[in-house]
Amino acid sequence: MQSRFRGAVIAFIGGMLEATEAGIKLLTNMGRLRISGRGLRLVGLIGGLGRLFGGIGAFIFAAWDAVNAVNALVAGNIGMFLLYSVSSFVGGLLIFLAFFNPLLGLALVVVSVILGLIIYLVADTEMQKWLSHCFYGASERYPNIETSQERLKEVLA
Repeated sequence: MQSRFRGAVIAFIGGMLEATEAGIKLLTNMGRLRISGRGLRLVGLIGGLGRLFGGIGAFIFAAWDAVNAVNALVAGNIGMFLLYSVSSFVGGLLIFLAFFNPLLGLALVVVSVILGLIIYLVADTEMQKWLSHCFYGASERYPNIETSQERLKEVLA
């Protein structure tokens, strides 16, 4: 989960850098700000760094979803495998679109967010799995309290 958080932070920084570039260009085009020479190169560098950070964030998300897709396939959960695979593919496309077509990239970000929400709503967390095996759960119970406690420690770690 820390990898997804780091990816989100990196992508957020990239988005802020791109927004800064867009704001400076807008102010320049409106005549409210005068920039020339080094300033223009710096603005271009800010935008380039923003796209780079966005691409890195998209790569982290795509890689994380690819790992989860493989884990879901190994567990025999075809539905989650398909969701994670599509999410990973969309994340991979976002890497390239961050540099070449930001407008289409924005549409794919919306698709990616919707896929993430669906995955969040459908996926069982480790805590939910543990609860399903407890005394009041619907799945087969743990054989004894010690096994249940050990599994709980693993979930909470």
